[in-house]
Amino acid sequence: PGADIWTSRTVSGPLYLMQGQTCKRSTDFGVTFTTVGTAPVAANRAILVGSEAGAPALYAALRVGSNYTLYRSSDAGASWASRAAISDFYGTLHASITNSNVVHWGGVEAHRSTDGGVSFGIVNAWWQYYDDPLHKLHADIFGMDSHIYAGNEVMFYDTDGGTYISNNTGATVTNISLQNLGISQYYGIQTSPTNPWLVAAGAQD
Repeated sequence: PGADIWTSRTVSGPLYLMQGQTCKRSTDFGVTFTTVGTAPVAANRAILVGSEAGAPALYAALRVGSNYTLYRSSDAGASWASRAAISDFYGTLHASITNSNVVHWGGVEAHRSTDGGVSFGIVNAWWQYYDDPLHKLHADIFGMDSHIYAGNEVMFYDTDGGTYISNNTGATVTNISLQNLGISQYYGIQTSPTNPWLVAAGAQD
C-alpha cells in the first residue's frame, strides 16, 4: 500500500512512517522501523503529517477505495481516531508546528480546522480572490508549509496563482506574489544530459 513519512521540522527526532494503516517509527534515520500503532481501516494510500506541538500529534489522510478520511493520533502513532471525511483533496495535508489542533488539507480551496480535525471551514472561497487578490487565496492549493522564524510560526500557501504568507496559521493570509516575485506553476522539468546549464521547464504562467 502507498506510504508516507514525516519527521519534526524543529528538532532532530524520530522518523515516522505510515504504511497503509500501520504507523512505524525509526530512531536510526530509517535503517530500521518498529510498529507503534495501527489505524482502524485497511488503507490503500496514506498521507502523513505531524504537529511538533503534540507528542507529536500525527494526522493521516487514509484512502479506502477512492475515498479519503482524516485520522488523528494524539500519542505519537499508538492509537488513531477518525476525524473527518475529506473531499476536494489534492493530496496536500499540513499540520501546525505550534498548535496541534490546527490542521489543513488542500484542494481547489484550503480547508482549515482548529479543533484537531473534528470540523473544517475554508480559508476563503476560490472566487473571492478576484475581488481581493491581496488577502484571498487563489484556487488550487498544491502546497502548504510552516517554518519557525524569529520565534513565531510562519505558514506559506502555494497556489495556482501565487504564494501567500500567514502569521496566524491561516486565519488571515497575504499574497506575497503580486510584485517582484516571479511565480509559475510547473508541470515538468527536463535537464540536458550534456549541458548542466540548459534546463527546460513547462509552466502554466
